[in-house]
Amino acid sequence: MAHLNEALDWLNQCFPQFPSSCGTLPDGALNLVELCHQVDSPLTELLSWQAERVPGMDLRTQAAFLIANLSYRLSLLVGSLVLRAGIVPCLSSNRIGLALSSTPALQDDPAGRSRLHLHLCTEEAFESPASSEEQTPELLSVQLEDSFEPLVERLAEDTRLARAAQWRLIADSLAMAFLSVGQALGDETRAKTQALAILKRQGSRLNNKQLAFATLTLPDGENGNNQVKSFVSRGGCCRYYTAPNGQICPTCVLEPLEMQRTRIRDLLLETATES
Repeated sequence: MAHLNEALDWLNQCFPQFPSSCGTLPDGALNLVELCHQVDSPLTELLSWQAERVPGMDLRTQAAFLIANLSYRLSLLVGSLVLRAGIVPCLSSNRIGLALSSTPALQDDPAGRSRLHLHLCTEEAFESPASSEEQTPELLSVQLEDSFEPLVERLAEDTRLARAAQWRLIADSLAMAFLSVGQALGDETRAKTQALAILKRQGSRLNNKQLAFATLTLPDGENGNNQVKSFVSRGGCCRYYTAPNGQICPTCVLEPLEMQRTRIRDLLLETATES
């Protein structure tokens, strides 16, 4: 499929630190079903891989980082296919593959000694093009829940990270990924609309009242106009503050919205000053 290859090329160019592919599951990769149900599962290795980035984090924090990491990567891929190419993939836990390689991490992720590659098995696994844009969010919402349920259950059993906390992190990741894809495409409004339609489905475990898209205003010194920036006010917490030298993230649910705006604004202004 030309549109699929184009969307994948675009995704890997825009977000090279999160390599993704589609097609037949490559050698050495495990799907989520295998990952969650094998007795000697590589899940322990994946949890330890998170600790490479933040030494000293406890097991529940490793699980929080892992579920957020995996769901962000998958959401980047899904968002790119849906928003750029109009492709709606069929998602299930046996179609989502992971491979941890010894390839050195990119500069964007200097602490990691290896890279995680996400693979979506998509041969003859796309929804009908006749599926309308109105039907797409509900379809993806249901499929995302079904896809991540085995991993949520396994992490809850192995690490005692609450299931509700994991679903909040998955929802945060999807919102942030769709926002990033929408901004890269210059179509932020549609990306946010699609994300909210997926996440706010009535009865969904991804639905929580705290998660929302918010905005802040930055002064533009060059032409005197203000810039409006969007960010995700999250519904979950990754527990980074529990790690040695950790802290509450700027958009964490533990921070009031106005404090989130202040912290994000300060970070953006500091970055602009440094560049």
